[in-house]
Amino acid sequence: MRVDRVRFVRWMKGVPHAWLQRVPLAATIFGALGFVGSLSPSLLPRTGLFQGVVTGISTAAWYGFGTLVDRGGLRLARALGVRVEVKPAVRVWSLRLLLIAIVAMVTLTPFIALNQQQDLARAFAQPEPGFTHGLISGTVAIATFALVVGIRQALAALFRVILRRLHRLPNMLAGFLASATVVIVVLGVVQWVLLGGVMRVVGGQQAEANAGTPKGVTQPTLATLSGSPASNESWESLGYEGRHFVGITPTAARIREVTGRPAKQPIRAYAGIGEDGGIDDAVERALAELDRTDAWSRGSLVIFTTTGLGWVNRWSVQSAEYLTGGDVASVAVQHSTLPSALALLDAPAKPREAGEKLTDAVLKRVEELPASRRPAVYVSGESLGAFGGEAAFTSMSDMLRRVDGAVWTGPPAFTEIHAEVTRDRQGGSTEVNPVIDNGRHVRFADTVSELTADQYGRALGPWDAPRVVYLQHRSDPVVWFHPALIFSEPDWLREDHSGTTTAGMTWLPVITFWQVTADLAKATTVPTGYGHNYRDEVVPAWAGVLGEDPTADYQAIIDAIRYG
Repeated sequence: MRVDRVRFVRWMKGVPHAWLQRVPLAATIFGALGFVGSLSPSLLPRTGLFQGVVTGISTAAWYGFGTLVDRGGLRLARALGVRVEVKPAVRVWSLRLLLIAIVAMVTLTPFIALNQQQDLARAFAQPEPGFTHGLISGTVAIATFALVVGIRQALAALFRVILRRLHRLPNMLAGFLASATVVIVVLGVVQWVLLGGVMRVVGGQQAEANAGTPKGVTQPTLATLSGSPASNESWESLGYEGRHFVGITPTAARIREVTGRPAKQPIRAYAGIGEDGGIDDAVERALAELDRTDAWSRGSLVIFTTTGLGWVNRWSVQSAEYLTGGDVASVAVQHSTLPSALALLDAPAKPREAGEKLTDAVLKRVEELPASRRPAVYVSGESLGAFGGEAAFTSMSDMLRRVDGAVWTGPPAFTEIHAEVTRDRQGGSTEVNPVIDNGRHVRFADTVSELTADQYGRALGPWDAPRVVYLQHRSDPVVWFHPALIFSEPDWLREDHSGTTTAGMTWLPVITFWQVTADLAKATTVPTGYGHNYRDEVVPAWAGVLGEDPTADYQAIIDAIRYG
């Protein structure tokens, strides 16, 4: 034991005194804490690549904060005339002990984190990470940390250069102008070089992909579908997602076979994005398709607002068709050929414009019909589609007044009415599963059971028409991602989430934001019922909105949609 102690003391003394004196204390401590915190679990399992990016950015951010503490503390002490005398030997040995603690923490934490990621992967039926995961994440973390620190130092150097050029101006004015110039340079590089480059590359690829046709999908022959020989919209004009939308429509015979009830052939009207990308033109062409197919005579009409590529969740549209026996017309228009995230950055007003104009146009035409001949009108959308679809309404009261029901799946946190209703939730309910007026019209659900009870199993009251459902999974990063995560702890993380897949998640400044950002990349790769993957639960949600019992057995319909 004595030999070990002697070796330990010798090793401690071997740490250079001069090097220890130069160690930025707060920066080192905060950097280590940022590293450890970045390895904590979040909403979904992370790959080695994304773990490395999160770790590199988080460590650099917390290290940078520690640097400010070091400098600010020293300046404050000088300004107050405070001077703390510490014996050199005490300071050196304290730093040596601190170094050991940091090394031990940084060394052991990855092993604990790997075990947590393995548990999380098992919960989501994903491959468990192993040695390769750690190797990739470590390599990427070092590279990312170096890149972030390098960018920070380059910007600091640019600031100093500009400041020297402005040396004749008053210090405060020169500092302001130098800072403003650096900010403008950064925004310019991000906007025109990085985002611009991504838009050009991805935009060109997606424009080419939009001209393709999904595997196994062929041009329909039924007159009730856009893109058919009888349609005003050519097969080529629908775009990739439009062709998928109309090409997988179940026949009346198939609906009759699955439900055992008489069925009609569903109507699907779709207008692809025009050459000018105008929403007004697309809406007019979609209305013309509704006129051509006599969609106004159907018992129900569903307005779908699409995502960036013009995508509509087939589970949602087919649920309505099977549950109504095909006595339904569905309509949608494409507003972009970019993926949702880029579409939102490129033209943030487009999804809202598409949802508002299509909904307003359809409702106006319905109101012109005799009251006895009007179809029930429903609205729906997933993700960016939910964000855009809600734009047609000023509030939840307006939505309940103008339509007969709605199914919104995976709405982003910035979806306005969704956020407003969540804030006004009933006392005792949670942000994950808000209760509104005891579920009288509006219901939130993570699982099917929550369509009739809250997350604690407490039964909701009568469900009156019109009925609105928000399907949002506890593990869906699209629902919970928000810039406020950088500096503010959300209610959904303050609430009790023990016994769930997010049980090990804790809010940490900056870190949680980047963790949830990384989770977005895995949002659709997890099994149904988790992440941003809404399938089986969509059927009972639509059943409830259409006035049926959401707890009934819909397995036949679920199987029919799953297996085609």
